[in-house]
Amino acid sequence: MRVVKSQFWDEQITFYNGWQHSHYVNNIFCFSPDGRIRICVLNCPGSWHDSTMSDHGAYAKMKEVYEEFGGQVVVDSAFKIVRGSDGNDIFIKSSQEDGEGAQAIIVHRDATSVRQLSEWGMRMIQAQFPRITDVLPLDKERRLCILQLAVLVYNFTTAEVGINEILNSYMFNKDEFHFRQGIEEWNNI
Repeated sequence: MRVVKSQFWDEQITFYNGWQHSHYVNNIFCFSPDGRIRICVLNCPGSWHDSTMSDHGAYAKMKEVYEEFGGQVVVDSAFKIVRGSDGNDIFIKSSQEDGEGAQAIIVHRDATSVRQLSEWGMRMIQAQFPRITDVLPLDKERRLCILQLAVLVYNFTTAEVGINEILNSYMFNKDEFHFRQGIEEWNNI
């Protein structure tokens, strides 16, 4: 998300994203199968890489979820390998090369398919907040407040409306049109 260009060089260079050729803040969102954002890292300088941003809380929370529930997170190649206490990877990389054997190929294909939910999640955020493409303020606290409110409103709307592409695809119950039945187990994550 774009941020106002600072008049101070050290602040300006921190938010400059060379790939986008402008000044940005970066965010990481981890969507659950019910469509809500369960883990996020907000308000990081635009010059930071995804893996660097994840070091600021996302890896620890993902590892905590893995240790408690055994759930793995599907990520792309930007994320470093993190292992749980059992020695297994807590991530499934969707962009990794196909491993050896039929099982590895199936896991890779499924992981690539599951990664689609992040695209749907980002599209839902963009649809709910079309003005979020406006330039965010330079003041760190104001910017963080705007981003936190956006995540809270997004999660509230997703939970209360109850129908979204992620929820329909990953927690579908063909016997009931109302999908709240499967959500309750995710509330404490």
